[in-house]
Amino acid sequence: MLNWISSLISAIILLATAAALETSTGGLSAWFYAGAFILWVLLGYLLNTEGTFAEDVSTPENDRSTTDHPPLPPTDGATPIEAVHQLVKELAQKEEQVKNLHAKISEKDFRRSLSRLASINETLHFTLKIRGEGKISDAIAVDQLRMEIESAISDLGLEFDAIVPGQTIAELAAGSFVVVKAEEAPAGAKPGTVKEVLNIGLYARDEAGKKHFISPSKINVYKL
Repeated sequence: MLNWISSLISAIILLATAAALETSTGGLSAWFYAGAFILWVLLGYLLNTEGTFAEDVSTPENDRSTTDHPPLPPTDGATPIEAVHQLVKELAQKEEQVKNLHAKISEKDFRRSLSRLASINETLHFTLKIRGEGKISDAIAVDQLRMEIESAISDLGLEFDAIVPGQTIAELAAGSFVVVKAEEAPAGAKPGTVKEVLNIGLYARDEAGKKHFISPSKINVYKL
């Protein structure tokens, strides 16, 4: 584009000189302006090589410098294929580390479960021993075992499900109960409710707090 501007300035200078000469002879004719335009085009064509004007108008200088050069290689000297292989290798290593961590956590939880089971067994034998010696009553022995089992359940992250007689069956969570017996509701009883709880269920919560039932409650219900 700069060459065209230069040609225009050159043409103006030449035309000004010619105008001064022609004025002395008496006015400017239409041929004079036609000649000025042709002179500018010829100078512009001579000062520009083929394709230069199109590049000057269509593509900014900074864009051409970007497109003319190939992309730079990775800074570490690795090719794209090598970089992909390296990434896959690192992901495999991370996955192996996660698997080992999960295995260690599972082993730790398993050892903790065995430890609590051993503790319950010790409490059972100790309670039976002192009961046989007449040092405690049957009620105290049973209560001692109940507290030990409840403590172990809590240590293992489990919780008791709170189903109570008279509760509406429709309110119970899916999978939280098993109906052992269903019978007609007598006078004064509400149909579709829990008659009695035979066995209390157990559940564990996940990271989101959702209940997962390990052992559903066993209940008797009144029919609708």
